[in-house]
Amino acid sequence: MAIATLNERTSKLAAAKAALADLWRDLLDTADGLLRDAVAARRAQSPAMRLTRISAGAHVARALKLAGHSAQDLDSMRKHIAAAGHRFAGLRAALHVAEKWIEHGSWRITPPETEAGLLAALTAPHMGGDGNADGLQAELSEFGWNVYMVLALAYTSVGVRAPELFGKLSVEEEHAQASAAGQLVDDTLAALRAMPQVVAGLAERYGVEIRPGVDAVPPLFDAALATASRA
Repeated sequence: MAIATLNERTSKLAAAKAALADLWRDLLDTADGLLRDAVAARRAQSPAMRLTRISAGAHVARALKLAGHSAQDLDSMRKHIAAAGHRFAGLRAALHVAEKWIEHGSWRITPPETEAGLLAALTAPHMGGDGNADGLQAELSEFGWNVYMVLALAYTSVGVRAPELFGKLSVEEEHAQASAAGQLVDDTLAALRAMPQVVAGLAERYGVEIRPGVDAVPPLFDAALATASRA
């Protein structure tokens, strides 16, 4: 074989290697972009981000639906409390507790949906409740009310006092957003699992150790999440 021909083939081989390296880098960049999109979706659905998305009105509407009562019934309840507050010591204590859960807890995303769970939360001593769930139930039952109406009234009060804590979405819209974000994360991780060589390349970028027999995708995602959080 002539020297010129050998040199030409060597040059072509070097060019091919460089092109493949570029393609590999582009592939990793694309996969990294998808990974970062999934990370952004997860971060956007953190509890802190979700707390201010649902409107106060939407929370009230959900609570009234669970209560099986109308806005007029809620207004009647409010008037009864205002006119004879001394008769509703347990109810007023429960309202105070509900407002604290709404302002400082996770109830601007999803409050307890079962009646028993809500009664327990509204009378929890560590939140300032009186610990008397049966007494609260008795006060409510006397007028045909239920604990979901307490929740609706609390959302109404906090919505007026601190409107900045709420957003504009309906409950269904916010939950759909959260579900879609979760699906994006799941789909991205599943796609990465189908490309172990890509995962290995990304793991090297993010300083994640690949261990035989261990799924590297979760620690890779966690590393990408940590990187985004530091940015």
